[in-house]
Amino acid sequence: MKINRDTKLGNARVIESICAGVIEYACHNGCNAMNVALQLVYYRLGNYEQGLREKELLLP
Repeated sequence: MKINRDTKLGNARVIESICAGVIEYACHNGCNAMNVALQLVYYRLGNYEQGLREKELLLP
């Protein structure tokens, strides 16, 4: 799969959105929520990365 500029920008926006949501969650729920929030980031980024891998495998 050829990664072009638009793909990179799209990926960056998804990652930025995930991180922003998690940071907001942590801010609203206190410092103890930060560990949960970081685990959520890793989980969501892992799912996103897996989705990208699956798309690559499905391309002709």
